[in-house]
Amino acid sequence: MKTTNIYIIIATAAALALFAGCNTVNPVDQELTEEEIELTGEIVGESLSGERGGLMSTMYDAFSTVSQDGISYGQVSETGGALLSENSVNRSSESEWSAEYNPETGEHIISFRRSFEGPFVSKSLSVLNKYIFTDPDGEFLEFPRRDQDLIETIDFKGMKSGSVESARKSSSFSRVDTLFTSGLYSESPILSMDGSHDGEGEMTVQLREADGTAERSYKVRLNLIDVQLDKEVVQTNGTLEEGVTGLITYTVELQGSSNGQSREKTISGTIEMTGDGTALLRFDRIQKVLRLGLRSGEVNQ
Repeated sequence: MKTTNIYIIIATAAALALFAGCNTVNPVDQELTEEEIELTGEIVGESLSGERGGLMSTMYDAFSTVSQDGISYGQVSETGGALLSENSVNRSSESEWSAEYNPETGEHIISFRRSFEGPFVSKSLSVLNKYIFTDPDGEFLEFPRRDQDLIETIDFKGMKSGSVESARKSSSFSRVDTLFTSGLYSESPILSMDGSHDGEGEMTVQLREADGTAERSYKVRLNLIDVQLDKEVVQTNGTLEEGVTGLITYTVELQGSSNGQSREKTISGTIEMTGDGTALLRFDRIQKVLRLGLRSGEVNQ
């Protein structure tokens, strides 16, 4: 296992856990500038984005099956098992793969590097994922790829750090996601998900609505309140983005300077996952709604 990357990620996870558990959130200001609104949309959009290493990317990893050879997206059987087919999503290149299994805890511990170079976006991530797969009797599954039809629950924790670059936005970050899903084996058409996303980093973005370029440090927290996946929709379309619905609450802490003045702002609200590949971002106390692309993270006013 690549111990250097893992130690970095574990240290990051500890720092983020301390932030999530001990940080006292400042009162949310009623007044928001156009820059702060747009920055919040960009940060939350990236934190959700499948292409930019956000929560949707974590969901794809969580619903994969793993072995010593890598990540697999197996076909769905009549009883359940993996949600996605091998060709359902354009995955990035994975390298420096390492895997181990702890029979006492049931944990599959996977580490790797994930990178992608394209005409519109490039990224480089160090990833550490932990899975616990159980069958309907609550027994650990040592070979989830072979026994994917027996998977009833997935207890997942993913930690990643890295950077993403595109034409109008660049960012570096550390993220920790925890997800728990049950009902894969059962005949229920819906999967319910509980969990959270904690992230912190720096972002530079060319603003569309506000003038100029903004550069801020940030911390973000997402809490899954009532998030569901429709098995039939996911199987038909081959993507999670068009099968996920429900509510997420968020808090974003912006730190940095604007127009030469140091500014800190805490912003909160809700995210509605609509089931059509987008999410609606709403702000507490102000009448403003942004539409976010779950795959790309793009923001539309």
